[in-house]
Amino acid sequence: KKNPRYAEFRPGEPYFDEFREVVVPDTAATQAAFISGQTQTLATPTPELLAQVKKAKPDSNLYTWVDSNWQHIRPSVEYAPFKDVRVRKAIQLSIDYAQIMDGFFGAGWGYQAALSPGYPEGWKPEKVKSLPGYNPDTKAKDREEAGKLLDAAGFPNGKGLDFEIIFQNPSDVNKENATRFQSQISAALPEIKFRLRPYPDSASFSTPQAEGKFQILAYTITAAPDAVIEFTSQYHSKGSRNYGKFNEPALDALMDKAIVELNNDARTKMLDEAQQKFMDEWMPMYVLYAQPVKNMIQGNVGGYDTTAGIAYGYGANTKVCRWYYVDK
Repeated sequence: KKNPRYAEFRPGEPYFDEFREVVVPDTAATQAAFISGQTQTLATPTPELLAQVKKAKPDSNLYTWVDSNWQHIRPSVEYAPFKDVRVRKAIQLSIDYAQIMDGFFGAGWGYQAALSPGYPEGWKPEKVKSLPGYNPDTKAKDREEAGKLLDAAGFPNGKGLDFEIIFQNPSDVNKENATRFQSQISAALPEIKFRLRPYPDSASFSTPQAEGKFQILAYTITAAPDAVIEFTSQYHSKGSRNYGKFNEPALDALMDKAIVELNNDARTKMLDEAQQKFMDEWMPMYVLYAQPVKNMIQGNVGGYDTTAGIAYGYGANTKVCRWYYVDK
């Protein structure tokens, strides 16, 4: 509810006397609530849903951006085959990233490698798209190279690789990513044995993830506010989100140095080195893409543009004080 002293530091805000988030039991009911005008915002991630809402609510406005959430497939390096970087790299080269992204979201996503493109130090989508594995124009060549790496590692055509991928079943995007990933890898490496294992909810999935008791998983990460903190949390041997138990002393040393570096140019150089080695030498996980946001907003709500965008992360949920009614 509106605090009477709020205007002391942001004059005129908030514009609403009250803001409420309501729990709607299922996807269809959520969409119906927006179309009938009972709610003011609706996430429309897929092309089919977006077209449906545009048709039903032609006066609503669409806001899109690439945000700080990123999707990934994470192997556990405690699973014997994934201890070999040749196996991890072969799988990375075999993924058709654009097919996975287009299959669920359609347009709007961004290519991402080790770090979110939202960081000043992060590689931008154009650069990532040019890399082996990510580049759609070299996919046949990359998959040929993947076969050579697996042969050298003792897994010809994936023979001897046997693992399952876990994910949260209620999450449509994690489910879609896991399913498409399984389909692609099974087709590219016909001797592999690859199973899907959905977990019924976030709580049941979080336990094996946190304990590192999995072979490979599909999940979503929200980027930390700082690139060094992000890289450390995900890939440092003591990182809080290093669920795959990746352990590389050279990476640890580089991040331990970067975290205390105050010169921006020197820090950026370290992060560029880390991103290059991530791709060429380490390959601790498979970052699929930076996630697009596609939110429909009722036509009588203004100010949403001041809260949307990657710089705000979840600002569209936490800075609603900046919204206002165009008419009421």
